[in-house]
Amino acid sequence: MQKGGDFALEDIAYFNGGLFEVIEPLPLNNEEASILHAASKLDWNAIDPAIFGTLFERGLDPKKRSQLGAHYTDPATIMRLIDPVIVHPLAAEWEAAKAEIAAHMTKRKKAGDKAHREAQARFVAHLERLKNYRVLDAACGSGNFLYLALKALKDLEHKANLDAEALGLQRQVSIEVSPANVLGIELNEYAAELARVTVWIGELQWMRTHGYPVRRNPILARLDHVEHRDALMNADGSEAGWPACDAIVGNPPFLGDKVMRGELGSDYTDRLRKRYEGRVPGGADLVTYWFEKARAQIAPAVHRCGASFNQQHSRRRQPQGA
Repeated sequence: MQKGGDFALEDIAYFNGGLFEVIEPLPLNNEEASILHAASKLDWNAIDPAIFGTLFERGLDPKKRSQLGAHYTDPATIMRLIDPVIVHPLAAEWEAAKAEIAAHMTKRKKAGDKAHREAQARFVAHLERLKNYRVLDAACGSGNFLYLALKALKDLEHKANLDAEALGLQRQVSIEVSPANVLGIELNEYAAELARVTVWIGELQWMRTHGYPVRRNPILARLDHVEHRDALMNADGSEAGWPACDAIVGNPPFLGDKVMRGELGSDYTDRLRKRYEGRVPGGADLVTYWFEKARAQIAPAVHRCGASFNQQHSRRRQPQGA
C-alpha cells in the first residue's frame, strides 16, 4: 500500500498517504489475528466516516481523557452549523447563477453562440467558486466537521452539475471539490491522522456512490493542510497563524479559567494570556481564544463562522479540539 505493486497473484493499489509512511507491524497472537481476518471479510463500503470520532474517544487512555478533552459531536449537531454557515449561502449563490444562465439560454439561437458561451462561462465560474472555497476547523479533532463540510460542498457541486445539464449546458465529467477544500488544525497527533483518514474515506465513498471516478496513483494524496499543531500559540510564544479560508466551523475546546493552570500548566497559561492581552480577558474560558481568532479572520476575509456548544465538554479542555 505504501508504493503499490504485486503480492503473490494480487495487484496491490498504490495508496500513499501518511498512514503508510512508517511501517510498524504489531505483534499478534492467534486469537487477535483471527479477529482481524474476520473483520477484513466484512463489507466496509458503507461505513460512516463520522464513526472515527467515537473511535478516537474510545481509543484514548481513560487516564488521559480529561487532558485530551475527547468528545464526539454527532452529525446532526454538526449540520446545524454547516447548513447556515456553508450550504445556505452557497446554494443561494447558485440560484442566482442559475437564473443568469437560464436568461442566457433563452437567448441562445444555436449551440456555441454568444449566449450559449456566456451561459457556460457563468456555470464554470460557479464551479470555480466551489473548487476554491475553503472551510477551516481550527480544533478539528478526528475530522467530523471537515468530513461533513466536504460532503456538503460536493453535494452542492453535484446539484449544480445536474441543474446545468437540465438547462442545456455541458456538465463536467468529474467533481472538482476535493479534500483540498477542508483545512484543519489539531494538537493531538493521533486525532490529526484520524481526521485525514476520515476526510479521505468520505471523499472516496461520495465519489463511488455518485458514480464519479476516484483518484489513482496514489489513491490517498497527502493532506498536509490538516495540520498537527497548536492552534493558538507557537512554541516560541508567538501567536499561531490560521490559514486563509472562506468559512470557519468547529467545536472549539472549553476549559474554565480556574482549571486552566492545572490542565495546561502555569507556563503555557501565562504565556497564552500575555500573548492575547488586550484581546481576550485574563480570566476568560479557553474557548474564547478561538472566538477571538475567528473574529480577527472574519473582519478582512472570512464571511461566516459557527461553533458547536455542548455541556458535556464545558470543562477540562486542552487546546486541541474534538
